[in-house]
Amino acid sequence: MADEINGMATPSRRTRLSRALLWLWIIFVVLGTLAILGLQMFSQELSDNQLPYLESGLLNLMTYILVALSFLGAILWILFFSSWNFLKRLGWSMAIVLAFVIPLVLLEPIFDGGMGLRGGRTRFWGKAVAIGQAHGIADLVPESAADFPQFLGPNRSAIFDSISLEADWQQSPPKLLWKQPIGLGWSGFATRNGFAVTMQQIGEQECVSCYRVDDGTLVWNYEIRRRHENILGGVGPRGTPTIYEGRVFALGGVGNLCCLDGANGKPIWEVDLLKLANIPVLDQKNGRGEAYNVEQSNVSWGRAASPLIYESLVIVPLSATQTLVALDRQTGKVVWYGGNQPPGYGSPVICEIGGKPQVVIVNESSVTGHDPSDGTELWYHQRSGSSSGDANTSQATLVGENSILVTKGYGLGGELIQLEPKDERTFVATSVWKSRRVLKTKLTNPVVRDGFAYALSSEILECVDLKDGVRRWRAPERFGHGQIVLVGKHILAHTEDGQLILIDLNPTAYRELGRIKTIDGVCWNTISFYGDKVLVRSEVEAACFQLPTEKPLGSVAILRSLRANWGLAPSIQ
Repeated sequence: MADEINGMATPSRRTRLSRALLWLWIIFVVLGTLAILGLQMFSQELSDNQLPYLESGLLNLMTYILVALSFLGAILWILFFSSWNFLKRLGWSMAIVLAFVIPLVLLEPIFDGGMGLRGGRTRFWGKAVAIGQAHGIADLVPESAADFPQFLGPNRSAIFDSISLEADWQQSPPKLLWKQPIGLGWSGFATRNGFAVTMQQIGEQECVSCYRVDDGTLVWNYEIRRRHENILGGVGPRGTPTIYEGRVFALGGVGNLCCLDGANGKPIWEVDLLKLANIPVLDQKNGRGEAYNVEQSNVSWGRAASPLIYESLVIVPLSATQTLVALDRQTGKVVWYGGNQPPGYGSPVICEIGGKPQVVIVNESSVTGHDPSDGTELWYHQRSGSSSGDANTSQATLVGENSILVTKGYGLGGELIQLEPKDERTFVATSVWKSRRVLKTKLTNPVVRDGFAYALSSEILECVDLKDGVRRWRAPERFGHGQIVLVGKHILAHTEDGQLILIDLNPTAYRELGRIKTIDGVCWNTISFYGDKVLVRSEVEAACFQLPTEKPLGSVAILRSLRANWGLAPSIQ
């Protein structure tokens, strides 16, 4: 009831409290929204300077917290402080709860690399994409410069110099050869002799699948009853297969390492890495009744490494007590274990440092080098991280003859490490420079050319001078957590939302030369090639485009060019 002062009705104490709390809630929502919008507008500048950890993931998390607190505040005010009758309070509270809860119950959220909400997938119904009928036999033995036979290309460097791209996409745009649905997962393609191999999730079956590059026809498919699933990391295998001497080596999301006959996909040998390392696996079911497997270790988002072939060995990360395991690539028998660092999500790479080949791997909270003959740890360098939180996912990149570039998001940034031999079995790792402002890669890898590194740093392409770690330029827009590869004189970027962009490889300025829309879905998967054909995929679609390439000059064109430029040839009609 209202109080009376000088014969006039005034609001009761409860009414005044109710109004005050309502205004506080409104002010909280408005100020919170303005604060997040402001942080998003100036996030790159703040991340470069005062707040190095301020990235899209943190901003999106803050947004979700604001929304949740706003819903909770509205419900509490309606239930306990509004002047409405009981039924009205209950009805509005239930409506708000249902509006918040029903989408969470019915839909499985799909996140981008910065935890931004990209959509939802039904939890309790819906069918997986059909794999289709396999046709024919593949020949993965012949090798050529057109091949892209493993993760990040021939040398695991994200560099493909076998073609020279035409820069004018207005006159000569890329040509779509095929586009089709594909199973869930984050694997890229490995190519050889006109065939492309990738991994995908079809229901409860984890598949290694071989397609024809020219038309996307499925040639063969290998299946095993495994399924990795994680609310933030998504569903399916993560690693890109490796093709070597006619065989396919693939590591699944729950640790199944297999060697397949490249002709028909038949298994030659298989090893369960989790059993090998005595890591327990928890079997669960999702809302659609599909069984999935949860590794009980620090590797929360699935095994993501691509198998490394070195001489007679296949090398992959293993466990918290055994960094790497090397198996005989003919039989699958263990040859050696090496190191004692918990695994991250990077792939091992061979680097020749000081004239000595080394297996270099970025682990959960370190980067290490190992003797490929027996796995002995040759050097160790601390790189903070947690494989269930601020994970290390980017590969180490060799710079020059004795330096390693390592990069990471979550505010850590880039670091150049110099390695000097101490004796025959030991190297000393020294930090040349490190910076939280640059090379903040998350799900991607840098490319290095002529003393400069190019990378998607906090979703924006940038160029960094490797002498001192200073940024030379930054693109004017966000590409998301996509992928890049260096092709001759150009950078080819595939953005997180499926834009293929051609960029001039120039350390002085950013210059875009062309772009096309490719596929739908979240495009975390690496770019692959077969000659002038580029293969891209997401967790729902795959496509192949033929890229325009520079044509070699014929004899008449050469003579005309000489006359036009230097006056060195006679007139030609």
